[in-house]
Amino acid sequence: MSGVQDLSGTTLKGYHLGEILGWTNHTAVYRARRNAAQWAVKVVDAQLAPDRSLADRLRREAGLLADISNPSILPIQEVGRSGRLTYATSPLIRGRTLQDLMGEGRIDTEQIWTILSRLADALESVHYRGLAFRALKPSHILVDNGNIYLAEFGVTSGRVGQLALATSGYHLTAPQYLAPEQVEGREADWRADVYALAVLVFELLTGTPLHPPGEPREALRATLDGSRPSAVEREPGLPPSVDAVLSRGMSRRPDERHSSAWELLTDLVTLPEDRPGYPSRPARPVALAPASPSLLPVVAAPASPSLLPVVAGPPRAPTQEDSMVAALTRMGVPAVRASRDVILNSYFAALVRYAKEVCAGRWPDVALSAGLMEYLSDEPPDDLDRTAPVAAVSRLAEAIENVFGPGAVERLRHWGRLTTDYWTRRTQQLQEGDVTYMKPLRLRSTPQKKVEDTLYVFTRNLDRIRGERLSTWKRVDKRQFWVVHYDNLTAVGRWRPGKSCHFWTAALEQVLRWGDAANEWVVDEAECGCVTGTYDCVFTIQHVKL
Repeated sequence: MSGVQDLSGTTLKGYHLGEILGWTNHTAVYRARRNAAQWAVKVVDAQLAPDRSLADRLRREAGLLADISNPSILPIQEVGRSGRLTYATSPLIRGRTLQDLMGEGRIDTEQIWTILSRLADALESVHYRGLAFRALKPSHILVDNGNIYLAEFGVTSGRVGQLALATSGYHLTAPQYLAPEQVEGREADWRADVYALAVLVFELLTGTPLHPPGEPREALRATLDGSRPSAVEREPGLPPSVDAVLSRGMSRRPDERHSSAWELLTDLVTLPEDRPGYPSRPARPVALAPASPSLLPVVAAPASPSLLPVVAGPPRAPTQEDSMVAALTRMGVPAVRASRDVILNSYFAALVRYAKEVCAGRWPDVALSAGLMEYLSDEPPDDLDRTAPVAAVSRLAEAIENVFGPGAVERLRHWGRLTTDYWTRRTQQLQEGDVTYMKPLRLRSTPQKKVEDTLYVFTRNLDRIRGERLSTWKRVDKRQFWVVHYDNLTAVGRWRPGKSCHFWTAALEQVLRWGDAANEWVVDEAECGCVTGTYDCVFTIQHVKL
């Protein structure tokens, strides 16, 4: 043990340290008291944190976490240095850890999905702000009265993997959760969390650890070797294709992993069932779970051919340094680019259904102009596959403009309102018989928090439609939010002389109404990707004084 394990009974910057809750060779977590309140205090010694860089990073991230205010992430209350020690404090939660639950035996599929979906929500709320948890493992996931909490946010040094590899008998809990870049001592970003989540999925589904117990060095070497055991060999009841999903999530190369925590879970939800008779998730309602039929469904609809061939539009223009997209990048918002040219079939079916409604008697003209004549008599597939091409969406928007001329603006806005209202309600509800369970939001809160909640729901759902992370938002100040939609569905391949994303302006207005956050906020398309030729669109949501 290092010196940090010998601090019980002492006082550190006003925190009276009690029993040790957990430790490694160079860190310890204490139960502590200060001003009649109980805290968890993590102390990191000088070998892991020889300078102030860890403390400085944690201070920056503490401020961003306070702004995000996600109820599933324990905030960092205070960060400091005492001599050569770095410490960070958080509220003390008395719940049990996920590691405790896993140690008691297999967790049923229903509870697995609830835990994973809430983890994905929590992780993406910080990933959207450019942060990373860096310490995702069962001992840092607290379960209390049906809620989950992520503890010890970001308190992981880049030196831990290298020290564990070099030191015989190094005490490191759950070394398999460290991504290869963490083992090598490189700077880790949000993709390290995707890696750790894939490891957690493996262990929850199989009921076994990824690597057999032993020296941490052996597990870390296996991480660097890229060798992955088969989940199907451990649990033959799983569909064989689950191995491919987990292998991608645990790729050695960060850029080969899933683009988000929810993309990983979505790939699991939509797995084709290769083996008959795989049991489905029990059909009983669970509050807060997303509207997915099962964690690993019994049967997924067969892949259908693309509705239309993807036709390349005008070449994409480069992002200009004086653009709002570039400004957001300088503010720390990650810039992304689409790697897929298809979207969720069920969302495309909704687009066509409501386009028919708003176009009414002119729908045959619009369908002809968009090259969608088959939908004069038939409906698009309404399933969880992704085969509907993005090009069909942008052609549909352009066809409405061509057919209706100056009257197209209101048609596009009505189309956006109807589609968004339907899609938001569909994705935020669980329907079990005659009972509907609505995922609760912090709707009885400040106006700014309401906007944050509704934007989180909106961008998460949009990313599920695309199957990758292509939207984000940032609160610029107390009265203004910026929302960016990269490779905008209705903009890709279209160059226009004026702002054209009336669909998405109305969509944002509608989701704000749904979130009870519309009356005092105005939505505007501030930068149109059709005009700039980048296909990246920026919208502003500004507070107005009534």
